[in-house]
Amino acid sequence: MAKVVIQNLDRCLKKFENIKLMDLKPAVVKATALVKNTAQEYAPVSAINGGELKGSIHWDVTDEDGKIIGKVYTDSEYAAYVEFGTGAMGDGTYPYDINTTLEYTNEAWVYYNEKLQQWVTTYGNVAQPFMYPALADNEERINGIVSDELTKLLKQAVGGG
Repeated sequence: MAKVVIQNLDRCLKKFENIKLMDLKPAVVKATALVKNTAQEYAPVSAINGGELKGSIHWDVTDEDGKIIGKVYTDSEYAAYVEFGTGAMGDGTYPYDINTTLEYTNEAWVYYNEKLQQWVTTYGNVAQPFMYPALADNEERINGIVSDELTKLLKQAVGGG
């Protein structure tokens, strides 16, 4: 029976210890900012909202239980109505499968528009997605950002080879 000798095993194991110390937060920050900027680019601007929707899009990166989580969100009260559409005019116009059921009303409604200083009657609006497409359209770039950072960190962790 041949005897196998592994040399420098302790050095090799030390390199693997370094892997668990890798910080992917910079990659997640970069990818999250990319999605936020794209969402702002895609957000519609109308005479009524005057670009408020674009300004309401924010991003945040947190470390939750050892997981780096990037979030892109809007604090606009009407963003979901723009994203998914409303009423009879919006029904069936959201082009993405998001694994949920959207319900639209077929009745008109009236609201007072502060900017226009008048009452407005509407049957809704077609969907104008900007958040989901910002993520979907950047999927390859996000994977590339994370892959590049991971490759760089792995090379550093194992001492370049």
